[in-house]
Amino acid sequence: METIFSIVTAADVRSYDAIESYSQAMHVPVIIYNDVRKLLKPNYKYLLHIAPPHLKAVVDFIKLHKWRTVFYLHVENDPLWPWRVSEIFTLTNGSDKINIIQRHLGKLNDSYEQLRILDKMALSHTEKIFILDILDRPTLQLILKQITELGMNREGYNYIIGGMDIQEVTLKSFEHGGARITGFQIVDKNGTKSKVLIPWEKRTKSEIKMGIKAPPLEVSKQIIADISLIMIFCFLQQGFEKINRERPDLVRTRTGIHYNTNSSKEIVCHKHKFLERGPIILEFLKNTSAPCLSGNVQFDKNGYRTKYNFDVHSLYKKKLKKIGNWSSETGYNRDVIDALKKKPKEHKGPYIVTLVVEAPFVINKTDKNGKEVFEGFCIDMFNKLANSSQLQLDYVIRKRNDTKYGAWNKKTKSWDGMISELIEGVGSGYSSW
Repeated sequence: METIFSIVTAADVRSYDAIESYSQAMHVPVIIYNDVRKLLKPNYKYLLHIAPPHLKAVVDFIKLHKWRTVFYLHVENDPLWPWRVSEIFTLTNGSDKINIIQRHLGKLNDSYEQLRILDKMALSHTEKIFILDILDRPTLQLILKQITELGMNREGYNYIIGGMDIQEVTLKSFEHGGARITGFQIVDKNGTKSKVLIPWEKRTKSEIKMGIKAPPLEVSKQIIADISLIMIFCFLQQGFEKINRERPDLVRTRTGIHYNTNSSKEIVCHKHKFLERGPIILEFLKNTSAPCLSGNVQFDKNGYRTKYNFDVHSLYKKKLKKIGNWSSETGYNRDVIDALKKKPKEHKGPYIVTLVVEAPFVINKTDKNGKEVFEGFCIDMFNKLANSSQLQLDYVIRKRNDTKYGAWNKKTKSWDGMISELIEGVGSGYSSW
């Protein structure tokens, strides 16, 4: 093991203690790039956590709404779920009296039964609040698909998505259901990301002709790239001259090789042999503040990421959009608070039901006064729904002159038929049969 400055790794419940012990015994700074933190830990000082934790933002959002009962959902194949469950209970164990109901979602391909049980449990609550703390995005997409198929994407359902990459999550099936989605996106206030992505996204003419696109630079990859940036800024900010003057052994080489001690160029697993340059490297890293892809990277005295920001994004009957900002120092800004106070516009006037006459679903007849009336399965069902105690809707029926249900026109790039009426009449109370 030559030219050791630090070790970069991921950690989970099984490996964390071993990594901690090794870093402490060998005096080796270890940078952990996934979101893992052990709440009850000995005073081991050589671990640095570069991934900003998101659960504090989640809990602050719950407190902002003054929600009292929240369902916390996770999957068993997540190796970090025991610690995140402990963290969410610790963060909510205050004077706010928040009741956290924690549930496994069981088998990934078939979580329907568990979701049905949760749906029934939430029926007594006007606002149904679910935290989906599922950081593996393919798994999250599978759970979101099952939620939609069970009809749990309707009015009164609120989902808070864990993680810091909400813009990478596909939420199209929630845009018209009535459920509210909230999530977070790590903020790059310094524009470092755009500077890096310009060359990243550039392609040769031949690649463009072949349709080859630049692979997406997901947040998880940005954080790994940030480790290189923080190391570079560490030496730039501390200054090579200062390092060479105060600790010449840190950069001194013999025949091009960094030696750990005068006699060893490796980290030897021996109680008297450790990384001599470890403490000074750790000090330099903790004193460094660097503009990186995932925002400004800075560590507190315990080695945790500090002074970071999330953009807050929300979806409610429309596409996902930014509503404000959350800071690890000050919490939510005024924009988020104001956005939460805004109530959706109430529908005025009767709802319009557009239909195509097709027996036995819709049949048109003429009554004794010569007025056209409608009967059939869909009419009976809509009357039953509209007159129910839960809805109590006023509506008028509008028959289409053609018999088009709706098809996509490639030339005009638009829909026709009833689908066109629904799209154009969103906000005017359209329904269709």
